[in-house]
Amino acid sequence: MASHSLIPGQTLGHFRLTEKIGAGGMGTVYRAWDMQLQRDVAVKVLKTRSGGVSEHRRLRKEALALSRLNHPNIESIYSIESDGDIDFLVFELLSGCTLADRIQGPLDQASIVTFGVQIAGAVAAAHQNGVIHRDLKPENIFVTRECGIKVLDFGLARMAVFSNNESTQSIEQQGTLVGTLAYMAPEQIDPGVDDERSDIYSLGAVLYVMATGRRPFGDTAVVRLIEAILHEQPVPPCSQNPGIAPELQRIILKCLDKNPDARYQSAREIAIELKTLLPQGALEPSDSRTIPEEKGRRYRRLLVPGVIAAAFVILATGFLLYRAVSTRNARTGHEVQRSNATATSSRMRTVPLTSLPGWVQYPAFSPDAEKIAFIWNGENPIRSDLYVQLVGGERPLRLTHTEHGVVCCANWSPDGQKIAFGRCEDNGGGVFVVSALGGTERKLTDVICPFGDSGYPKWTADGKSLVLADRCVHDGPRGIVLFSLETGEKRCLTAPAPL
Repeated sequence: MASHSLIPGQTLGHFRLTEKIGAGGMGTVYRAWDMQLQRDVAVKVLKTRSGGVSEHRRLRKEALALSRLNHPNIESIYSIESDGDIDFLVFELLSGCTLADRIQGPLDQASIVTFGVQIAGAVAAAHQNGVIHRDLKPENIFVTRECGIKVLDFGLARMAVFSNNESTQSIEQQGTLVGTLAYMAPEQIDPGVDDERSDIYSLGAVLYVMATGRRPFGDTAVVRLIEAILHEQPVPPCSQNPGIAPELQRIILKCLDKNPDARYQSAREIAIELKTLLPQGALEPSDSRTIPEEKGRRYRRLLVPGVIAAAFVILATGFLLYRAVSTRNARTGHEVQRSNATATSSRMRTVPLTSLPGWVQYPAFSPDAEKIAFIWNGENPIRSDLYVQLVGGERPLRLTHTEHGVVCCANWSPDGQKIAFGRCEDNGGGVFVVSALGGTERKLTDVICPFGDSGYPKWTADGKSLVLADRCVHDGPRGIVLFSLETGEKRCLTAPAPL
């Protein structure tokens, strides 16, 4: 199929191509400048419209599939465009490398598990929205500079439901193999029927490659490779990489079972089990909704209720205590401060944690002081979103994608794995939680939000409740409320009288 002859500096619609950054079976990918919105984007150009209807339909199918998905571990699509006889997709521009480039041998277990949880979260989100990827492989998985995962290339995806009463029939002819053979499930080859569990098999193959540096079946001859996929068992990963745990090997081999009924039946199950292998204190990178079954199972019961009650008292009286201590220090410490001023200024220096354009608000350090969460409007000028960044890191990781409303008041969970925040919208406010390494946010409860600030959530020391600012009395002012994460119950701690 002939290709369009495009060169840097050429424009397609309101996009100016700046450099070629990749090429594949469907077309070529360019870095481009969006002259309307003044931002860098990625543009995938179909090779030629005259090459056949199927290629154009694939481009449209990829756009339709991605338009259904809004997940931090799935590449975002902006639009599908045409300029004359050239069709192209516009995506977010990613910085980093593919997982295939990252794998130069077996990865360490922490990386395998961290990446695996994020990939499983993306696959689960796709399946929940009726999209089966059908071509999961390291080449279609991107690792950003912040070590976040982005699943790419939904050109071969099958959607369970189409809009406008379109048929669910695949665009490929019956009997044609769809996907990349080395990562295909047996049922995709014989008899050629696939469902969500085929993606589970492919995910297992990706985990296998991360764990061993090799594919489950290494034969390059097509007939021999098909025979191995259909009838042979892969070499156990631990025999090739003794550094991985037997439990991780069990997860991988269960994904690769030749019987779809014996595999995991959902990607969420894989995420749940992989998370149990994360190092203690490690951040969980996927959707907190993927683990409702293990709610509270891995959290320590650290403190007795009396300590929690003390925390509430401190919260309610903190301002008065602060004023009292500040006044005392002003009276008694003035001379000490003056005598030490020169020495202190010579030892201390101000270090900027961020140098981002726009405005940054509500900074909050993680419990280990290695990360900072904040609200920034840099990628969403009209609104704002929650970000997290390593102290000393260059680029923040975006945790939310706000379409309507104002985000505020980030607060870390005691274990450093989640961040609670508030959001005010036209129809009211709410308090949400999201994993500190990305994932789908989860709404916890509704709250009122005067002045654009929603809830001011603060975790209790045991991680089982949040202290919120919310209305205790109908039509009354805000008071202090204890919200249980386990039961969803609210209990008023203070209830100011109506004004």
